[in-house]
Amino acid sequence: MTLIGETKGGAYRTLIEFDASFVSCSARVALAFQSGKTSISLSPITKKYVEMKSVTANGISCSVKTGNVLAGAT
Repeated sequence: MTLIGETKGGAYRTLIEFDASFVSCSARVALAFQSGKTSISLSPITKKYVEMKSVTANGISCSVKTGNVLAGAT
């Protein structure tokens, strides 16, 4: 499953891959900005402002539960 969305000056993509039995899954998230654009953010590690051109997160695990999460939604 691939989810794509927009952010200010860029876009993000979340890729979720399921195992053959749909019992477990893994995910990857990437955030990138238009050519020549960046984002300035406060680093939670160094507590200093950093310029980001792209960000990727790997090794994200997830699980699958039986049922319909939207059942009964109005």
